[in-house]
Amino acid sequence: MAHERSATTAPTLRAVSVLALVLGLGFLPAHHGRPEDAVAAPVPPRSGVGSIQRFLTPAYDPTDAMGRKPDEEIVASGDVIIIQTRMAHRVAGLRAQAARMGKPIKILLYELPQQPGPWMSFFPEADAHEDWWLHNPESAMSRDARVRRRDRPGVLDFRRKDVRDFIIAHVMTKWIRPYNLDGYWNDAPSHSLRRLDWIHPPTADQVATWPAGIAAFATEMDAALGSKLFGWNNLTHRFDLSVNPDLASPALDVVRAKTDLHMIEFAYHARFQCVDESSSEANVEAQLRFIQTLTLDAGKNFQAYSGTAFRHSDPTTGRCTGRAGTPDEINRWRDFSFAAYLMQAGRNDTYTWYLNGPVDHAFLQALQVGMPLGPRQKINGVWVREFTGATVKVNLSPSETRDGILPQRAVFIPK
Repeated sequence: MAHERSATTAPTLRAVSVLALVLGLGFLPAHHGRPEDAVAAPVPPRSGVGSIQRFLTPAYDPTDAMGRKPDEEIVASGDVIIIQTRMAHRVAGLRAQAARMGKPIKILLYELPQQPGPWMSFFPEADAHEDWWLHNPESAMSRDARVRRRDRPGVLDFRRKDVRDFIIAHVMTKWIRPYNLDGYWNDAPSHSLRRLDWIHPPTADQVATWPAGIAAFATEMDAALGSKLFGWNNLTHRFDLSVNPDLASPALDVVRAKTDLHMIEFAYHARFQCVDESSSEANVEAQLRFIQTLTLDAGKNFQAYSGTAFRHSDPTTGRCTGRAGTPDEINRWRDFSFAAYLMQAGRNDTYTWYLNGPVDHAFLQALQVGMPLGPRQKINGVWVREFTGATVKVNLSPSETRDGILPQRAVFIPK
């Protein structure tokens, strides 16, 4: 559907982070589309940047596990704030603080409806309907037979319209409308059931028929939201895009068409990667191609979510339980990921840095790269992009020094 939105009333999506952050720009054009001339007029930069993605939720900000950070700090650190339902009581205070600061913000609701946990507001009612869940075998209507991953209680059957209707009605009538939220952000991966880490796996028929239900959900939720923003996490389905055939999924095409914000949660260097673990150059290059062809060229906004575990890998287990990384080791990945993001960032794209803990706002807000002067170019084996305030270079190779830049390092050269 065609959605119209005034450029003056749509500041940004999910935290424009670094980009508006870095560019100090205004925000979001229309609900579906990203023509650059439709972007809100630039606003005076705050510390040289525009904003940061912000999750106000115990799951994504351990330093704020009880939501105790002051409204002023939260509003100052993000143009778009994504909250869980149990943090909805903060909405009025955040809006009031934003008004006092003269800062437009967007607040979106976070849910993970396909694989819900007991902390989600709709879970008790959904849990009471055993037939709403996927089971293997399908005839076994018992909790023990639920299809499930990790510690999750199961997977809701989104092939069923009554399940989709229930989720959409719950989101709209209990949260979006009463709190006048600016949109909805769907956590995932959800468009495919293939190659996930199952404790009790789905049947072959469930795997085959699942995508159609997800496409229907995206279409129906988009219609319910109207002009409000619609975000979707992990369109990539898997961290390693270089070996991901699900990118050709017809269901994914529908999801991309119906949503505004496309997030790669494990962009460039992931928060679960040990501080001494390099990223695959082929994977990062595949991420750049994915972002360009399936998101930016389609007129959508992308969200990059990067990070690192703060410890080295244990040589016996391979887990990130070794010695703590030094500040320089940690900041290497911060700089690398941010530079990779800047190779494509446009006016309405967003970035989050996540260090298995608090988002590193100070670094992002201190940068002044300014406006991009053109697309990225590969020169001497490294990606380079010119901005009004700096030249940004990033070497994606995990092993080779290129153009004087060490493996998987970045440089920001002020002008």
